[in-house]
Amino acid sequence: MKIAWNFHSPDGGSNFCTIYSIIDTVRKNGGNAFKALVQLFNNSFSLSFLG
Repeated sequence: MKIAWNFHSPDGGSNFCTIYSIIDTVRKNGGNAFKALVQLFNNSFSLSFLG
């Protein structure tokens, strides 16, 4: 659980950073962040749209 930019475990912080990085990369490249997250959690995510 995230509270005021602090995490209760190192894994929580690491997971947050990984997911935020994916969202940020997709947004900066004109993609849909929500669709990317759906694909991520359905194990069908790919960054192939980056070229």
